[in-house]
Amino acid sequence: MLSSIYLYKIYKKSNMTSTAIKGLVLSFGFFVFGILLSPYVPVVATGMLSAPSTHIPFESIELYQNELRIKEPNLQYAQVRSGSMSPVIPKGATIVEKKPNSPRDILIGDIISFYEPVSRQVVVHQVTDIYARKEGTHYATQGVANLREDPWKVPYTSVQGILVAVLR
Repeated sequence: MLSSIYLYKIYKKSNMTSTAIKGLVLSFGFFVFGILLSPYVPVVATGMLSAPSTHIPFESIELYQNELRIKEPNLQYAQVRSGSMSPVIPKGATIVEKKPNSPRDILIGDIISFYEPVSRQVVVHQVTDIYARKEGTHYATQGVANLREDPWKVPYTSVQGILVAVLR
């Protein structure tokens, strides 16, 4: 009686092991198949992000194994030289921006680049408020790492781009 129970346990154990091995072999096969196909099949993102990050439609983005393609007009890039937006945009990162078509393209929470005439440089900061003035739309901005809002209001005419990607 004892030996038959022992044999049954060995049979059950070996049966479970062969099932596990079959599953492992199948999983490995699908993994290798995916690796072989990955350079030829683009990854298409689905769904939409909520505002303010909807400046590039997902249909315009294609991701390959060693390449990212963004099929969108009016894109430009720049390197960040300050840490005022860290950790969102670290110093030395490359950013990709899209030129806005109108003041309505810029929303609270967007990160914009703009020419700041006092320091005579381009600044990249987050929009914290929007003001409609008789001379046009203006934006309050602040660096993420800064404790206070910037002392100036940025006119739409000074805006150079809206952040759409950060390359680290």
